[in-house]
Amino acid sequence: MGGGLSLNPKPAPDDGYNVSVDEHALPWTFQGETDADTVIMSRRVGSMGLSGDKKGPSRRGVGGTKWNKAKHTVKSTHAFGQAGSALATRRAEARADGTNGWIATHCVLGPRSHRGIEKFELVRVIGRGVMGEVSLARFRKDGKYMAIKAISKGYVVKHDDERHVQNERLILGQLRHPFVVGLFGTLQDKQKIYFVLEYVAGGELFSKLRGNRCLSAAVAKFYLVEILAALAHVHAGGFVYRDLKPENVLLDTEGHCRLVDFGFACAPPDGPEGRMRTNCGTPAYLSPEQLSRKKTGGYTRIVDWWAFGCVAYELMSGHTPFCLGHRMDNLLPILINGSAPSQAKITRQIRIMRYIYGSSKDASHSRLSWDPRRAP
Repeated sequence: MGGGLSLNPKPAPDDGYNVSVDEHALPWTFQGETDADTVIMSRRVGSMGLSGDKKGPSRRGVGGTKWNKAKHTVKSTHAFGQAGSALATRRAEARADGTNGWIATHCVLGPRSHRGIEKFELVRVIGRGVMGEVSLARFRKDGKYMAIKAISKGYVVKHDDERHVQNERLILGQLRHPFVVGLFGTLQDKQKIYFVLEYVAGGELFSKLRGNRCLSAAVAKFYLVEILAALAHVHAGGFVYRDLKPENVLLDTEGHCRLVDFGFACAPPDGPEGRMRTNCGTPAYLSPEQLSRKKTGGYTRIVDWWAFGCVAYELMSGHTPFCLGHRMDNLLPILINGSAPSQAKITRQIRIMRYIYGSSKDASHSRLSWDPRRAP
């Protein structure tokens, strides 16, 4: 019986399974099969009424048919098991790529000539700004989700912001850090420029302040350490951020920070310690040097640490250091008096709340100091 069970002295035709009978071993042992396969086959065949100690053909004379049925049953079982293992492996890899497998951790947009917004399905708008809007998008190729920042070309040309858009693309393309949002690539059409970014699903850090008014020192320290690490990485790359505020810090699904919106970031013209004179940023977080740049001859990357001190104060008090009545920020206390930096002073002392104490108080004070020797 070709391919079946042979009990004759003459060897059966070679069908890939050479049968050897050993009364001291398992009923049948096959070359090319593992011990586990052999045990399973033996049990299946035994349960079908075909044992290894039979001396002749089965009562129906179809021993080979029964054996093939058992063999293929075992192989089918193993095939389903391997398919299940492969599926579990793919799911584990998806979880390793990101806590939520539906959020893209990388994206290959292809050659620039073949890029187009039609490769994405725009799901909904998740944020708006003066230059454009940010949408949650699904990449049609693999079904993963990411954020797309659309910037109007008309607005860019009208307000002469080409340099800021170019800076954001170049800087994000060079930065790779767990606490800095990732840029997958850029594309454009006749009306807009698109930044394809990592989707950060946890919302703004500012939303924590709206819900809780202020954070405990321990929780604030957790966020501030990650923001500090992100700023240090930006500075190590030779760049200045210049727009640090809670609205520009997003939280991922695990609660970790991502620094976003590098529209005002730049590389100082004369090296890391070079001076800049551009008027940009959010007023409540501007340093005295930025507000009085004509008197001071410009400002350096140290302005990021001033903004960091403002954010630290805000997280633990619920408002910025120069806020009046928890309603509006007053820039007058930040302005510098005097024509030279040596004569400069802040016209109003910062009141540290009594519930901010210890190292948190010292850190906020040092970063909100006008004296550059005290700032980091």
